[in-house]
Amino acid sequence: MKILSTAIVALLLLGFIGTVAAGPAPGINGKGKAGYLYFFEKDPSTWDIVAGGAWGIMTYHVPDGSEVPKMFVFNGHQLAPDTDFSLIYNADPWPGPNLIVLGKGTSDALGEVHIVGLFNFDGIFIGDEPAAKIWLVLSSDVGTSQMIGWNPTEYLFEPTITPSQPSPDISG
Repeated sequence: MKILSTAIVALLLLGFIGTVAAGPAPGINGKGKAGYLYFFEKDPSTWDIVAGGAWGIMTYHVPDGSEVPKMFVFNGHQLAPDTDFSLIYNADPWPGPNLIVLGKGTSDALGEVHIVGLFNFDGIFIGDEPAAKIWLVLSSDVGTSQMIGWNPTEYLFEPTITPSQPSPDISG
């Protein structure tokens, strides 16, 4: 029985590891292509992914060259319960006055959050990687067009993108 359980866990892990890369996959509801971008809790001293930490996935319509906003769905897991979060997009330079809130949501008692919105993803990806920051952050850390707080232990980051300035000056 233990061997069977270990084999099942190993297969599930292999399936999960195989899907952790961002990139296009067959459609949303069979209509067009969808992309997936995974987010992870990171240790701000090393920017390594925290094993067993909070995580999320954003499913979005793959850019098609049009300027029409595309639907996305973000689901976050193992977050602080009953907390307000914002999914943000921030074009470089970081930090800068280029922040856009893609959507907001409040985690439930289990630390799950669900955010749905529209955004034009054309031009923000280089290959399968974002050319800017897309993070889940505390809503209280977001100002009108830039971050006003910095609590990275409460955020979710893309797996391969690291902040160019880990401790932004948000004093002014």
